[in-house]
Amino acid sequence: MKLFTFIMMDLSQNEKKALILIIFFLLLGGGVRLYSAFSVRTNIIPLNQKSEPVSTLHPLEFPDYSRETPTPSEEKKEIVSHVCGAVKAAGLYTLPAGSRVKDFIDAAGGPSKDADLEAINLARHVQDGEKLFIPATGLSGTTPFVSPEVSFTEGPEPKAITPGVSPTRTDGRVNINTATLADLDSLPGIGPVMAERIIEYRKTKGAFNTPDDIKNVDGIGEKTFDKIKDYIVVE
Repeated sequence: MKLFTFIMMDLSQNEKKALILIIFFLLLGGGVRLYSAFSVRTNIIPLNQKSEPVSTLHPLEFPDYSRETPTPSEEKKEIVSHVCGAVKAAGLYTLPAGSRVKDFIDAAGGPSKDADLEAINLARHVQDGEKLFIPATGLSGTTPFVSPEVSFTEGPEPKAITPGVSPTRTDGRVNINTATLADLDSLPGIGPVMAERIIEYRKTKGAFNTPDDIKNVDGIGEKTFDKIKDYIVVE
């Protein structure tokens, strides 16, 4: 302090003013630098404090193949069904996918006069390859027989049908003594394998005397007989 006073006394008035200005600017610059350093220090985030992420990183996104819908070429646009029984024109019919039982009955010319439409579900969707059997009035109120499309090798030839005798009666029932493989296959619960057994039994054992005799065929029990008893007849 004494040295500063001695220096000031040795300077002229102008030199004193210049020295004071230099000291002022030095102090001002030092203050600015000190303030800046303090501000930077207060913005330092402690190690135990979580900081906000600068940007959000997203993981790589891959397509979800499990949700892919099949292409139009993979979807069935049409279905085929064999409509038989109490309809005006039984046969194979092709309709758009999603068609119902009523749609196929209409395609087959509509129900015959003796068709029992109360016994079936007209609103049910039909699957590709199904066989729809429409029962006639007076038969049990079961749903139409439905079976998937099947293929099989030719089995034993059935007995020759007596001329003038039709295996399928006009009332929709099947004469099991003269029925063909296709006629028997159309019965509820009787597939091509069981139909072949019935024909083979008929060839080796002779004609059935009553509808109940069909239970003698291997594989036909009470449950199966209950399904077909109102659809068969012996003549």
